[in-house]
Amino acid sequence: MRFTRRAGGRDCVVDADLYRPAGVDRARPAPAVLATNGFGGSKSDGPTDAVGRTFARRGCVGLVHSGLGFGKSGCLISLDDPDTDGRAASGLVDFLAGTRAADDGTRADFVTLDAKGDPRVGMIGGSYGGAGQLATADDKFVLFAELHDLAPDGTGTLVHRLVAPVRVPDVPKSFTVTLPGIVHRFARGHRLRFVIAASDDAYTGNRGIKPVTVVGSPRDTGVPELPVVGG
Repeated sequence: MRFTRRAGGRDCVVDADLYRPAGVDRARPAPAVLATNGFGGSKSDGPTDAVGRTFARRGCVGLVHSGLGFGKSGCLISLDDPDTDGRAASGLVDFLAGTRAADDGTRADFVTLDAKGDPRVGMIGGSYGGAGQLATADDKFVLFAELHDLAPDGTGTLVHRLVAPVRVPDVPKSFTVTLPGIVHRFARGHRLRFVIAASDDAYTGNRGIKPVTVVGSPRDTGVPELPVVGG
C-alpha cells in the first residue's frame, strides 16, 4: 500500500503493508499496531514485517511501513523529525482511524475506535523505529469535549462525568465533535455549558496541557441547543 503525505514541505510516499486478521471487519473491529524499521532497514527486512504477521495472528490489525528514505518510501531521511517522519506516520494513524484513504482508495473501517477519529492503536519498533513513535505522537493532539451543569453561582458540574476525547485530524482544518447522548435534569436557573479542554487526567493518551485556540463558525450563536423534555 502507498500513502502520499505532505511532510517536511514536500509530498512523501510511504510504502506500507497491511496485516488484517481473519474475521476482523466493520462489525467486529480490532485494535491496531503500527510498526516501522530500525535505521537501515525497511518494512520487509525480516524483524519488521514479522511484527505485522505476529500481531495479526494474535488478533490485532498490523500496519507496517518503511520509514522515509528507507525501502520504497520516498523523501529524505530526517532522523525522526516530528514535522517530517512524524507527519508521515500520523497519516497512517488517520488511515487506521478511517479518516484517510490509501492512494489506491482503500479505507480501514475495521479498527477499534475509542472516539470518532481516534483509533485504538499502539506503536512498536526498535532503535530508529522506536524514536519514530515519539515523532508521531508529537504530531497529534486530542481535545476533550464536556457538558457542564452550570449553577447560578457559577459552579460547574460535569454531567455524568462524561468526557468525549476528539483527536484533531488536521490542524487548522475544521472538524466535527460528536458528544455522547445524555439524560439529565437541569434545576431551575441552571444553564448548560459546553467546554473544550486541552487535557484530561483520566485519558491515557493525554500528553499534557497545550495552548489551544478554537474558532467557531461566524454563523454560530455560541449558544448550545438541546431537545427539552417537559414535566
